[in-house]
Amino acid sequence: MKADLGKIGIEVITEGKDQMTWWVDGVEGKYDITTWNTEGSYTEPNKFFTESMGADPHNISYQGLDNYENIKGQIEEFSNTKDEERVKEIFKVLLNENNNNVIDLPISYAKDLVVYNGNKIKSYNFSSVPQFFNIFGVVPNN
Repeated sequence: MKADLGKIGIEVITEGKDQMTWWVDGVEGKYDITTWNTEGSYTEPNKFFTESMGADPHNISYQGLDNYENIKGQIEEFSNTKDEERVKEIFKVLLNENNNNVIDLPISYAKDLVVYNGNKIKSYNFSSVPQFFNIFGVVPNN
C-alpha cells in the first residue's frame, strides 16, 4: 500500500506495533489508517457489526460518521429481532454504509503457510480459518 500510494505522490509513514499495543491504540483512535486480518467479516456480518460497537477500532471509525447513532441503533435492532427480512434490510444498509464510508477496505487476502520437518511430520491439513494454526491438522510421520 505504501509503495502504491508513493507512486501517485502520497507519502505514507508506517509504524509496526506488537498486537496488544496496536489494539490499545486502535480502541483509543490513535491511527489514521490501520490494517488487520479479517477472518471473513462480511461472511459473518452479525459477528462483525456487533463486535464493532464494543472496544474495537471499528467503533472509533463509525463514531466519526454523522449517522453513528443510527448505525448503532440498527446494529442493536438486528441483534434483538427475529424478523429475518428486517435483518436482511439492516445488513444491506450497514454493509453499504461501511463500504461507502471506506470503514473497511479488503486490500489483501491471507494464505496459510506451514513449514515442517518432513522426518517428523507427514503433512498438514489446513483449516477453513486463515492465520490460525490447528494442531489437529498435523499428520505425524509414523
